Amino acid sequence: MADDKKKFITVPVMLRNVRLVQTFNLFEPDSGSKYSDDKYHLNLLVSKDDKENIDAINTALKQVTAEAIKAGELPQEQTIEFVRKAITDGSTDEFPSPLHDGDKDKNADKYTYLKGNWLVRASSKNPVRFYDRHAEQIEDVPAAKREFYPGAVVNAKITLMAFGASRVASNGGVTVWASGIQKAADGERLGGASDGFTDLGSDNADGFAPAGATADPYAAMGM
Repeated sequence: MADDKKKFITVPVMLRNVRLVQTFNLFEPDSGSKYSDDKYHLNLLVSKDDKENIDAINTALKQVTAEAIKAGELPQEQTIEFVRKAITDGSTDEFPSPLHDGDKDKNADKYTYLKGNWLVRASSKNPVRFYDRHAEQIEDVPAAKREFYPGAVVNAKITLMAFGASRVASNGGVTVWASGIQKAADGERLGGASDGFTDLGSDNADGFAPAGATADPYAAMGM
């Protein structure tokens, strides 16, 4: 959807059975240093073999950039080429996008669980909402910390937002907002309690219903 006043162009995505990587700024915002952004951060691992979640992200990436092109926020031919490259190679400084290649991450040798995975980095100015396996909201932070640890398997609500050229990214790009996560299952802990890395609607169970597939949004452009 588009917000003409703020020129926010966003598309929601539901990810299922992905793994938490980092929880350091999941419960409290990043603050206290000159590099802090005062945001909450949600980092997720998506296996490169996970076709369903990867397709959901890439379909949303195409959709949000197509809407940004139509709105005049992004140039058509250049953006489509950037998106095609992002789908294959992941996010770059040239065009930030949702999927970061774990195999190419500078920490991959130290944090070997990054290998063979895509890393999704999402952030929010508002606290991330937490839900148990029955989609009941967990409002108690200590209880949420017991459920959501690096390695836990979760369902995650995220939103992709396209933005035009800026000082941060001269070609524009797509950033990721975090909204809510639901505990899906326990998983093997990754790197201990903290591994050192730095609103989609209703709060009820229906908010975690899977979204239906959408047609290729570039088809209407003849691409």
